[in-house]
Amino acid sequence: MQSSLVKHPAALASVALIALLPLLGWAPTLVAPPPDVASASALQGYDTPTAYRLLVTWAVAVMLLGIAFARERASQPPPAEAGADPSGRWHRWLPVAIAVAFLAAYFPVALGRTGPFAEDGLMLAVLHRMALGQQPYVDFEFLYGPALIYPAHWWLTMTGFSMEAYYWWYATLQAIGMGLLLALVLRLSPRGKPVWGFVLLVPFFLDTMLGINWFGLRRLLPLLLLVYVARQADTPRRALLGGVGGGLLLAFSHDYAVAVLAAVAVLALARAVVDRAWQPLARGALLGGTALVTWLATTVALLGREGFVAYLRTSRELVGRFSLGEA
Repeated sequence: MQSSLVKHPAALASVALIALLPLLGWAPTLVAPPPDVASASALQGYDTPTAYRLLVTWAVAVMLLGIAFARERASQPPPAEAGADPSGRWHRWLPVAIAVAFLAAYFPVALGRTGPFAEDGLMLAVLHRMALGQQPYVDFEFLYGPALIYPAHWWLTMTGFSMEAYYWWYATLQAIGMGLLLALVLRLSPRGKPVWGFVLLVPFFLDTMLGINWFGLRRLLPLLLLVYVARQADTPRRALLGGVGGGLLLAFSHDYAVAVLAAVAVLALARAVVDRAWQPLARGALLGGTALVTWLATTVALLGREGFVAYLRTSRELVGRFSLGEA
């Protein structure tokens, strides 16, 4: 059994993900939400901070299991090379199938006739206020980074403000995300078995909220940065590139960026301890410093000095409220 799990870690990861979903739906209902938290989940008796803690516990457990399986797998003899690579048909047909499915699900012309539906209404309201000359964080609250909303604003300024134009932007971002996901799967999956990686990751792209704050690319970019740093940031040049990516991600979505940069810091510390060397810590510091400078330059360029100060103040207030379970 143990050797079977080591042989198929992706199957074990699938089981862990499937087990997490009902647990997230049930466990937080066992804890009473604070009475002063105003949210739809609290009214239903669902304690959101408990869900946060459960997710962190699950992530740490999966990480430790992954480390254990990686060590055991490294001690196994390498598998024999297969004579033929059966993944060729996946290389040919998977991109076509993805393109057809997402074109049917997110066809902008159809969505533009019947929307808005959910979070797309919120994003359209934000973009409409920007089209009228208002600035995020200064004139109204906005939970996400400026690099998430300003490209959409520029797109609608160029094409004209309409729901259909918004959905074309949304569909374009989804297509870019699916292309990057496919590249990641084909690059990292075992030879001839890209389907497991695809099955594990594609649910994070099935967005029914239709907001550019919910689309899969927002969750995939931190993963790509972490994979890049874990596999390639072993030189100052690559650490600099990783830092630029981290800074842009901070300006795009600070919640995911803080999480992945914390993971990068832990990775650098672990490498320094294992290798008994200071170079991983130096590269980690270089990456973190570059990320900070890139974030500052990007946000100030987008918002100006007044907007940047308002961005810091609004983000601090909103993160504090949402951390208590407000939504």
